[in-house]
Amino acid sequence: MVASIREAITPDNAMAVDDESTALKLAASLEALCIDMSKFENLPKQVRDKVSVITVSMESIRERGINQESVLQLNEVLPGVIGSKQPINAFTKDYSNVNLGYALEELSGAKVGIIAAAITGVIALIVKAIQWVISSIKAYTKKRQDVTRMGLTTVKRGEGVKLSVPEMEANKDISLIDYLNKNPNTRVRHAAYGYDFLISLIEGHGLNVDGLSESWGLYVDEILYEYNQIEKAFESISSNNYKAPNLEPYKTSRNLHNVYKALPKGVGYSESIGNANFAKQPISELFDLGRRMRNTFGTQTTLSDEAIIDGAIKYGLDMASYNAVNSAMYDRLVGGDFPNKMDKLFKGWKTLITKVNRLAAQGDRPELQDLIDKMNDYTVKINLLNQMYSLLVYIDEQTIKCMKRISDIATACVEYNDL
Repeated sequence: MVASIREAITPDNAMAVDDESTALKLAASLEALCIDMSKFENLPKQVRDKVSVITVSMESIRERGINQESVLQLNEVLPGVIGSKQPINAFTKDYSNVNLGYALEELSGAKVGIIAAAITGVIALIVKAIQWVISSIKAYTKKRQDVTRMGLTTVKRGEGVKLSVPEMEANKDISLIDYLNKNPNTRVRHAAYGYDFLISLIEGHGLNVDGLSESWGLYVDEILYEYNQIEKAFESISSNNYKAPNLEPYKTSRNLHNVYKALPKGVGYSESIGNANFAKQPISELFDLGRRMRNTFGTQTTLSDEAIIDGAIKYGLDMASYNAVNSAMYDRLVGGDFPNKMDKLFKGWKTLITKVNRLAAQGDRPELQDLIDKMNDYTVKINLLNQMYSLLVYIDEQTIKCMKRISDIATACVEYNDL
């Protein structure tokens, strides 16, 4: 993802993606989270395999005894599973009961340790993911408030003014384009980056706002519901009446897929390929979507300079246009109880960690492994929420920057008209 951002930034569009460092930091932190998650992707199978080897070995030892060869074989499959307290020559060459009790104790302890480490790792990862969302929400909200104040001030300066390029250029010593290009903030081609997407957003074609609003809320509610299911499942283990949590796998989650369908798709998107990729590898497809959107904001419109100026005058001085950008994603993302819901989820997981670790320390619980399997899938859903959230934040920040550029041009047109 970090590499794709760098590839999308060229000397020609560097000004258009002036928050390169911010985008790179955001991508790097999310990419690190994805790498962490990938470490746990095969964890359930690995834990099952290791626990199975230990269980079979313990049964064999109880029946036949233990010898040096079996100890060496075990340590080859599971290094260190029988510790160094007893040297290899402490075991007999032939099967016997010498140090049998010690071996069984070590194997039992290793079994518990493997399961406990897996549980702690998965839960710690989820906590890290939720923390990432919460810190991103706080940073984004502050930035967005600053941008909103900046934008409102800019738009109000020229509110209600109607201009046309030919009328403005009458009896002027300098052309409008030359006047605009004197100031780096009002260069016409600078505003050409991401211009097409901005106009489509203002005109209601660039984003399925209603679809995003509904599906985003339903997906967040799904995640919260499933956390409650996991919490109840854990409590049922504690009461020796385990009931597996009712979780929807991320590959079949309708709410998740509906959020993806409502997202802008960027330049170079193929609906059939995109939908197929998301169904198979949603994390990878969202990274590709991020790359396409960065290319979208790094691509200039094919419209002429005069057409861009006309668009800037039409939309850059219009409060309704600004509000369309202002509310299209921001209100849908952090409006309502979303930040509070995520904060509540984070606090719940912190409490759950303590409970789970205490239970894991008490010994092997097969039902605990089943819960790990389901929590692992849940971790992917949390991570996908992170990816989609960061993508929407990036799109929102870039559209506001695009709006600011055409607002600056519109304001400069008012000043030029008054020369």
